[in-house]
Amino acid sequence: MASREMISRMSHRLRDGAQAGMGTTAARARHFCPSTLLHMGILGGILGIAGCTAPWIRVEDQHDVGAILDATNSAVLVGELAGPWGLKMQKVEGIGLVVGLKGTGSDPAPSAQRAMLMNDMLARQVERPNQLLASPDTSLVLVQAYLPPGVQKGDPIDVEVLVPRRSQTTSLHGGWLMLTRLQEMAVLNNQVRTGHVRASVEGDVLTHALVEGTSDPVAKTMGRVLGGAISKMDRPIALVVRTEHQSVKTSSQIGAVINDRFHTYSQGIKVGVATPKRDSFIELRVHPRYRTNLARYVRVILDIPVRERAQERADRLDALKAQIHVAALAADAALKLEALGDEAKPILLEALKSDQPMVRFYSAEALAYLDHPAAAPILGDVANATPSLRRAALTALGIMEDQAGYEQLIGLLHHNSAETRYGAFRELRRINPHDPLLKGESLHDRFMLHRIASDAESMVHVARTRHPEIVLFGTDHPVRPPVMLTLECGIVVRDLPDGQLSVVQFSSKKSDQQLTCAPQLGALIRTVTEAGASYADVVQLIQEAKSSGCIESRVEFDAIPKYGRTLTLHEANQESQVANEADGLEGSGIEAKGTKAASPDGREAATDDTESIEEVDEAEAEAALFDDESPNDDEVEAESPPPSRSREADPDLADPAPLF
Repeated sequence: MASREMISRMSHRLRDGAQAGMGTTAARARHFCPSTLLHMGILGGILGIAGCTAPWIRVEDQHDVGAILDATNSAVLVGELAGPWGLKMQKVEGIGLVVGLKGTGSDPAPSAQRAMLMNDMLARQVERPNQLLASPDTSLVLVQAYLPPGVQKGDPIDVEVLVPRRSQTTSLHGGWLMLTRLQEMAVLNNQVRTGHVRASVEGDVLTHALVEGTSDPVAKTMGRVLGGAISKMDRPIALVVRTEHQSVKTSSQIGAVINDRFHTYSQGIKVGVATPKRDSFIELRVHPRYRTNLARYVRVILDIPVRERAQERADRLDALKAQIHVAALAADAALKLEALGDEAKPILLEALKSDQPMVRFYSAEALAYLDHPAAAPILGDVANATPSLRRAALTALGIMEDQAGYEQLIGLLHHNSAETRYGAFRELRRINPHDPLLKGESLHDRFMLHRIASDAESMVHVARTRHPEIVLFGTDHPVRPPVMLTLECGIVVRDLPDGQLSVVQFSSKKSDQQLTCAPQLGALIRTVTEAGASYADVVQLIQEAKSSGCIESRVEFDAIPKYGRTLTLHEANQESQVANEADGLEGSGIEAKGTKAASPDGREAATDDTESIEEVDEAEAEAALFDDESPNDDEVEAESPPPSRSREADPDLADPAPLF
């Protein structure tokens, strides 16, 4: 174990020498002890969430790095005794019926799916089910969703809807998915077997073709019900003690040290987050501060020391103090310090003064999860000017209870970058959905319309994940003549000689309805909704108005900062600066690879640093846990814990094993 004097000398040399790259992977690996390699193997897959990976920095004397790493691994950590369990998505499925189509549906052919839907309708006492299925205004659909780890009963979840392969249905636009129960399903002996009902869903179907601005016939028969599924279960996460360490004593020790670090409140009573269930299984509650970053929560828990003497703790703190100042090691050091709690704050606060941007960022991120106000300005600067770290910075600001984090998010609402503005809005809504600054109104319980004051250019943001909502950034969104918009639902919008807008709902089943409104987008959205338009219809309205030139406001779809972007060397060493262009990067030379994309309507080039929807990688989505895409079927696991499992038989305990 390195002495404190040696660590101090190393710290000074490392701060002076850490500027280029660290060398080859093999060379770096020789300076990691086996337990460190194991820990990094298990957890490497979530560094993109816990904090983006920094570029490797060459240290002139690499033996110093090895000594520092050896010194920080003197303790026995939770991750060396136990592995995470329950961190994969759980797929649930159902057979549903979409109604309200305008002659684009079909009568499903005889199949197991039709039989299941028929039985369900009979059980619900639906009148004339065969006649209903035969209508061209209805369609049988396959429905699926993924319950993320840590989901709680009552949480909303996005649902994917698509027609079966041989269906004659041509479009799901304007459809409403009737109440559908989602269960675990499997085919055994050519029969569909179902498990318990895990969620239920109903709501408007938003087709992929509408959002993407395409006429692709396949995209017209696929869609999403935003936040339409309501979970009927809690999905706990847990730790499974490795076979060679399984005992009541070890399980109790792990639970005790975790509860010393984390606790929550249940009916006003302070309780720990860890509950040892048996000698091999420890159930974990999710701490509220990590609700939106479950991967970081698990990583921090695995870095908590189980057995460590006072002198060993002091030596390890000295070693981490040196490590945090090396850009290549700062991410790991910050997480280990965060695992120690309040006693690590002085070291992290000192690291905020570093002249290396990555050191400052990782230190600020850890301090945010420790709820220290000093983190907020640095995280605000990073969210402002560094796309590759923007998601992590916004998430960290959003979990801070201190007012400083809230104020930074308010300031970011005026940024020219669409994803920065909307990302800040999402975090503010998580903090307090009833905040008067968010100015939300429910339109006939179908979707939310928000007006957000912003000094940046006027922007209309349309969500296609989580919540059906439209956010109007800025105060002026005029609808300019000539106006002639025809929606598939039968609504026609025209401009009138007096400058007002006419909204007419043509219907073959009832008399036509005519309304008028001011030539402003917000007023028009409210009026067409009053005339019967759904969220999908309003999305079409915005698309048509933008393409015809009726509105000049910038239109963006799901401008959500993404994990997994490439961090360039220039970006890592670039000092934060306030940007003036739409992508927030003017004059900086910073670029996030693969983040420029055409706007979802395909009609104009995006000026922001957002990624196209199609570019979201499945692995990234699985890593992000609460993000928008679904993992592969073979990466889904059952939620029931086994009585005891070996590392060889369980992929969650394999060594090394990815978290997601």
